[in-house]
Amino acid sequence: MAFNWFFAVVRGSKIVFQKRSKPVSQVIQILPKQPDREEIKRNEEAKQQLNDIAKHVKKLESRQDEIVMAVEDLTDGLDEHKEITTDAVNEKEKEIVDLISAMITAADYTEDFFHYAKESRNHELFEQASFFWNAVNKKFNAVGLVRINDINTLADAVFNTIVSAEVSDETIKPGVILKTLRSGYVYNGKVIRKSEVVVSRSSEGDST
Repeated sequence: MAFNWFFAVVRGSKIVFQKRSKPVSQVIQILPKQPDREEIKRNEEAKQQLNDIAKHVKKLESRQDEIVMAVEDLTDGLDEHKEITTDAVNEKEKEIVDLISAMITAADYTEDFFHYAKESRNHELFEQASFFWNAVNKKFNAVGLVRINDINTLADAVFNTIVSAEVSDETIKPGVILKTLRSGYVYNGKVIRKSEVVVSRSSEGDST
């Protein structure tokens, strides 16, 4: 830093260097700082990374149309799969509904036979009808199809359709189900068909 102690003046046609009394720190500060090897290395690595990123971006730009088409194909495929799945579910539900309908029809025939045997006062026939009726209900219960058992309970609009009302004993409250004309059924907690019932009423003049 010896030059920091001198300054140049012009005398005539000559440049004369004179010594300063103090060093000038500002001179050192304005001199450009030379980067060390480590900094040069880091700069080179950063440039290389930028170049690599630029190459990848350029490749993506060149394949942009291809990527867009691939995404569209994937979306179309998902929509098609969704439609197929929905159709399969709907078809399966229809099969279940048809099967339940057939089961209820069979139950109705069995119930009619049970009531006929009961009214016939033929004890042996009634025993056979009761056994068959109970066996059918048990099998249906096992697959989730449950007959609504509502005798001697208050009518409920969720499960019952009141067909008529009859005068009953004073000990029976109005609205209690006296008879089931046609059984209702619940499948896995959902009411498939309400039962058709006859309920009690207090006197001839009352209505339910």
